[in-house]
Amino acid sequence: MLTCLIISESGEGLTVAQNRYHEKTSVRDLAIVTPAWYIGIRVSECVGIDIKDVDFKTNGVKVHRKGGYETVVYFLVMKHKQLLKVLG
Repeated sequence: MLTCLIISESGEGLTVAQNRYHEKTSVRDLAIVTPAWYIGIRVSECVGIDIKDVDFKTNGVKVHRKGGYETVVYFLVMKHKQLLKVLG
């Protein structure tokens, strides 16, 4: 997962063709990979997050779990800037 995050951010080690694709999709890729990595949630849970589910005052994200359950997962303050960058 860490290798995936590094490549998603930098595009390091990609071929020319892959790099062209990376330039078009890197923001989307980071929007999927970053919360999953930093918050520790599944990609399927990440896909269900809306901007209204993120609370930067409490550093919490409302996550919709399997079976319809909702929980709040907290992220580190130092990751706050990375999440803001990804969420735009």
